[in-house]
Amino acid sequence: YSEQKYPVFTGESDRDKKAAENINAFIESILSELKDDNEGYKADAKSLYTASGDMAELFSAGSYYDCEDNFEYIHTSPEYTVVAQESYENLMGAHPNFVNRYYVFDSTTGKKISLDEFLKDYGADSSKVFSAIRTVSPSQIASTSSSCPTR
Repeated sequence: YSEQKYPVFTGESDRDKKAAENINAFIESILSELKDDNEGYKADAKSLYTASGDMAELFSAGSYYDCEDNFEYIHTSPEYTVVAQESYENLMGAHPNFVNRYYVFDSTTGKKISLDEFLKDYGADSSKVFSAIRTVSPSQIASTSSSCPTR
């Protein structure tokens, strides 16, 4: 079983249409990679279950793996558009995998922005940010407020 859900971005002005086209192309490239990955998982599962004999019934029932990817538009501003990707994979191992990824795009061009580029807009250096994060102890994290500052 494999399922992908994703938004299709549109725009009214020529500039917005071009930005939407770039964001859609980026998401489509990820979807293409996911399709290839999922076909590989299916081939691996078929080979494994065929070799084991007693699992052939499970494979023929279609319950050899589950992969779900949901893309969701979560924020836009004149500067940035943020898309979240939530992934779930159950490849019949000890436990399923959950992964969340976030992509930040320039709202005017649709170009994907790196973390370094994004942090520079806020006057920060990613190496300093990561260094600071690494020095925070779990007890410090637990004792901080759950509210996030806004800009």
